[in-house]
Amino acid sequence: MAERGTILGLDIGRYAVKAAWVELRGGSPVVRRTEMLRLPLDTSNALSVIRPWAEKLKLSGNPCVLAVPGPEAIFQPLLLPPADPRTIEQASSIEVLRFNEMASETMQYGYLPFAGNPGERRILLAMARPAVIDPLLSLARDLGLNLVDLVPVPAALFAALAADATAPAAGPVVFANMGHASTSVAIGSKAGLMFARAFAGGGQLFTEALIRRRNMT
Repeated sequence: MAERGTILGLDIGRYAVKAAWVELRGGSPVVRRTEMLRLPLDTSNALSVIRPWAEKLKLSGNPCVLAVPGPEAIFQPLLLPPADPRTIEQASSIEVLRFNEMASETMQYGYLPFAGNPGERRILLAMARPAVIDPLLSLARDLGLNLVDLVPVPAALFAALAADATAPAAGPVVFANMGHASTSVAIGSKAGLMFARAFAGGGQLFTEALIRRRNMT
């Protein structure tokens, strides 16, 4: 079981599973411990590989925040002018309903307000398809995790790094994480997360470029 006040962050990717134990110190998140499991490229049953590792680390029962792969999340910024009578919750749900009509799917979503210009209300909306969310929820149940939230990777990146960043008062800070096959970008300031995206393309591109250039294996 996790120590009191500690949350487990779990990122289940295509090539690896990463776990981080995070606690609040002085109101800021601090990473106490990290572990990683590399997944075989030819595995057809990830659960059979992850379960022994999860049991060894005693992940079952821990309050857990599970990462939603960045490229699978759709981010939409919203601006509510001062005269807009809707609440943030109403504006978010209406925007998702519009997207559902276009996509013919019922998207799962979350939102995060952040401060804009005086009188403005701004929201960063994140959506994901059921085909992305349902397998994550199923895997969490199979591993016996105490799931408390789902967070897109770019948003998690901002939450983990913003507390330790020395941000200039006049402007936001860009955070980026380059993975094997994708890169996550988050932009924010003390006002909160303002922009988030993830795109295909990561370290693999540089590795392949070096292989071609240097004729390496």
